[in-house]
Amino acid sequence: MLCVPLFASSEARAGQEEVAPHVLEFVTEDLPPFNFNNNGQVDGFSAELVRELLHREKLNAEISLLPWPRAYKMAQSEANIGIFSIVRSPEREKLFQWVGPIGNLDSKVYVKRDSTLQMSSLNDARDAKHIILLREGYHAQKLEQFGFTNLVMVNNPTEGLRLLMISNDRTVLLVPSNAIQEALHRTATSADAIKPILTVMRAQIYIGFSLDTSPALVGRLQHALDAMKADGSFALLYQKWLPGEKPPGLEQDQSSFPF
Repeated sequence: MLCVPLFASSEARAGQEEVAPHVLEFVTEDLPPFNFNNNGQVDGFSAELVRELLHREKLNAEISLLPWPRAYKMAQSEANIGIFSIVRSPEREKLFQWVGPIGNLDSKVYVKRDSTLQMSSLNDARDAKHIILLREGYHAQKLEQFGFTNLVMVNNPTEGLRLLMISNDRTVLLVPSNAIQEALHRTATSADAIKPILTVMRAQIYIGFSLDTSPALVGRLQHALDAMKADGSFALLYQKWLPGEKPPGLEQDQSSFPF
């Protein structure tokens, strides 16, 4: 896997800490519209944002689309790895260095249109036949921790939707609502074929960096993101990929987690 060396910008601000040459790699998953494979190119809002941040800091890096479990493991065990788009949760706070917030994420429970299942909390999902959810995602980690035994793991929302549509009416799909439209498109499924029955979580997504990444380098990328928000280019990019949705501000919002 190719990694490209990064060097500190020759136009660094006076007094800025010098950053020694680094090898940095970004890893991500198939989660449109934030990140996905577009004819062999990693595309999407977050991918385009990362490239713009690197451009502003005169840096280059490889971006690889991987299964999320592999990407998540790399970002915890290897030096100089950036991972996106990742939910920043209390459990993950000390596992990464963070740049963001870069996006807002709602997760919902979906069922087939004719299903009679109802839920007032995620705990009610214990009564479902199966809960389809993203492998090594936040919800998968937490539901396993809380002893749920009806979990079915998939690699992306598209795979999850396909499985939901061939499952019985007591099966549910738990995925980010931002990704459901693309999953419907990819599977040629009518929007009327499914319905949400519960909003599980409202959270923000970030770029996470492995703990062995230079804090000075992480700080430069955070500064570049803040500058994009200040000059309006971040909001324009957000509207390009997520039209009608409000982009996150400079500070972390109070996220709502189910546990």
